[in-house]
Amino acid sequence: MVQTARISCVSSVAPNDFDGDSSVPQLKPEDLEEMASIFDKIRLIYKKRVSDQTPQPKKLIAKSIVNKIDDLAVEFDNKLSQVMLALSKVLKDQSCSNSQKWAEIEKVKFNLQSYVIETAIKFL
Repeated sequence: MVQTARISCVSSVAPNDFDGDSSVPQLKPEDLEEMASIFDKIRLIYKKRVSDQTPQPKKLIAKSIVNKIDDLAVEFDNKLSQVMLALSKVLKDQSCSNSQKWAEIEKVKFNLQSYVIETAIKFL
Protein backbone atom coordinates (compact mmCIF):
# COMPACT_ATOMS: atom_id res chain seq x y z
CA MET A 1 0.00 0.00 0.00
CA VAL A 2 1.38 3.38 -1.00
CA GLN A 3 0.79 6.26 1.36
CA THR A 4 0.95 9.84 0.20
CA ALA A 5 0.94 13.21 1.88
CA ARG A 6 -0.83 16.10 0.21
CA ILE A 7 -0.18 19.77 0.64
CA SER A 8 -2.95 22.24 0.11
CA CYS A 9 -1.81 24.97 -2.23
CA VAL A 10 -4.88 27.05 -1.53
CA SER A 11 -4.07 30.33 0.15
CA SER A 12 -5.21 30.54 3.75
CA VAL A 13 -5.99 34.21 3.27
CA ALA A 14 -9.63 34.53 2.36
CA PRO A 15 -10.51 37.38 -0.02
CA ASN A 16 -12.21 39.25 2.83
CA ASP A 17 -9.15 38.81 5.09
CA PHE A 18 -6.93 40.75 2.71
CA ASP A 19 -8.04 44.31 2.68
CA GLY A 20 -4.96 46.07 1.36
CA ASP A 21 -3.19 48.18 3.96
CA SER A 22 -6.05 48.13 6.47
CA SER A 23 -5.72 44.49 7.62
CA VAL A 24 -3.09 43.25 10.04
CA PRO A 25 -0.70 40.83 8.32
CA GLN A 26 -0.09 37.67 10.27
CA LEU A 27 0.77 34.06 9.63
CA LYS A 28 -2.01 31.85 10.90
CA PRO A 29 -0.98 29.05 13.29
CA GLU A 30 -3.08 26.52 11.37
CA ASP A 31 -0.86 27.08 8.31
CA LEU A 32 2.19 25.98 10.26
CA GLU A 33 0.33 23.17 12.01
CA GLU A 34 -0.75 21.74 8.66
CA MET A 35 2.82 21.73 7.33
CA ALA A 36 4.17 20.23 10.56
CA SER A 37 1.52 17.51 10.39
CA ILE A 38 2.45 16.70 6.80
CA PHE A 39 6.13 16.62 7.73
CA ASP A 40 5.39 14.21 10.59
CA LYS A 41 3.55 11.97 8.14
CA ILE A 42 6.61 12.00 5.90
CA ARG A 43 8.75 10.96 8.87
CA LEU A 44 6.36 8.11 9.73
CA ILE A 45 6.21 6.86 6.14
CA TYR A 46 10.00 7.04 5.89
CA LYS A 47 10.35 5.13 9.18
CA LYS A 48 7.96 2.43 7.99
CA ARG A 49 9.67 2.21 4.61
CA VAL A 50 13.12 1.87 6.18
CA SER A 51 11.92 -0.75 8.67
CA ASP A 52 10.21 -2.74 5.88
CA GLN A 53 13.33 -2.69 3.71
CA THR A 54 15.87 -3.66 6.35
CA PRO A 55 15.99 -6.84 8.39
CA GLN A 56 15.84 -6.56 12.14
CA PRO A 57 19.18 -4.84 12.79
CA LYS A 58 21.42 -4.90 15.79
CA LYS A 59 20.80 -2.18 18.35
CA LEU A 60 23.66 -0.03 17.08
CA ILE A 61 22.27 0.09 13.56
CA ALA A 62 18.70 0.54 14.75
CA LYS A 63 19.78 3.55 16.76
CA SER A 64 21.32 5.18 13.67
CA ILE A 65 18.05 4.71 11.74
CA VAL A 66 16.06 6.25 14.59
CA ASN A 67 18.54 9.13 14.76
CA LYS A 68 18.08 9.82 11.05
CA ILE A 69 14.32 9.94 11.49
CA ASP A 70 14.72 12.21 14.51
CA ASP A 71 17.11 14.35 12.47
CA LEU A 72 14.24 15.03 10.09
CA ALA A 73 12.24 16.55 12.95
CA VAL A 74 15.19 18.65 14.08
CA GLU A 75 15.83 19.75 10.50
CA PHE A 76 12.19 20.87 10.14
CA ASP A 77 12.32 22.73 13.45
CA ASN A 78 15.51 24.51 12.39
CA LYS A 79 14.04 25.47 9.03
CA LEU A 80 10.87 26.73 10.68
CA SER A 81 12.87 28.77 13.21
CA GLN A 82 14.95 30.39 10.47
CA VAL A 83 11.88 31.26 8.41
CA MET A 84 9.95 32.64 11.38
CA LEU A 85 12.89 34.77 12.51
CA ALA A 86 13.20 36.31 9.05
CA LEU A 87 9.43 36.82 8.82
CA SER A 88 9.20 38.45 12.25
CA LYS A 89 11.81 41.01 11.17
CA VAL A 90 9.75 41.90 8.10
CA LEU A 91 6.49 42.09 10.06
CA LYS A 92 8.06 44.43 12.63
CA ASP A 93 9.53 46.69 9.96
CA GLN A 94 7.51 49.91 10.00
CA SER A 95 8.74 50.89 6.54
CA CYS A 96 7.02 47.89 4.90
CA SER A 97 3.42 48.29 3.82
CA ASN A 98 0.82 45.73 4.84
CA SER A 99 0.69 44.58 1.21
CA GLN A 100 4.42 43.83 1.34
CA LYS A 101 3.98 42.01 4.64
CA TRP A 102 1.14 39.88 3.22
CA ALA A 103 3.32 39.07 0.23
CA GLU A 104 6.14 38.03 2.56
CA ILE A 105 3.77 35.77 4.53
CA GLU A 106 2.62 34.06 1.34
CA LYS A 107 6.24 33.67 0.22
CA VAL A 108 7.15 32.05 3.56
CA LYS A 109 4.25 29.60 3.28
CA PHE A 110 5.26 28.75 -0.27
CA ASN A 111 8.90 28.21 0.76
CA LEU A 112 7.87 25.95 3.64
CA GLN A 113 5.58 23.96 1.37
CA SER A 114 8.42 23.59 -1.14
CA TYR A 115 10.72 22.41 1.63
CA VAL A 116 8.20 19.78 2.74
CA ILE A 117 7.75 18.57 -0.84
CA GLU A 118 11.52 18.41 -1.43
CA THR A 119 11.90 16.40 1.77
CA ALA A 120 9.15 14.01 0.70
CA ILE A 121 10.84 13.48 -2.66
CA LYS A 122 14.22 13.01 -1.03
CA PHE A 123 13.18 10.49 1.61
CA LEU A 124 10.20 8.71 0.07
